[in-house]
Amino acid sequence: MEQKQEKEQQSVGAMWSKVGHNQNQTRYYTISIDTKSLMDDEGNIPEKINLIAFRNFFKSRDNQPDYKIYIREKREDTNEIPF
Repeated sequence: MEQKQEKEQQSVGAMWSKVGHNQNQTRYYTISIDTKSLMDDEGNIPEKINLIAFRNFFKSRDNQPDYKIYIREKREDTNEIPF
């Protein structure tokens, strides 16, 4: 069970906030997901995956992500951080 909990808290992707070069300087996000981290033991990826992104407050370089993405597990207690 400890191994499952460790896997749930491991980042499965990253997201960068960008500003377009158009007249309106539209904000958009680029997202990278490590699909291998979403696979079950048989190598299958579920049909639906709930994800959650948290801002990366430890970002120190421009090439580091603005947000880190995690698998979101359903929790009965809504006061917890939803990992």
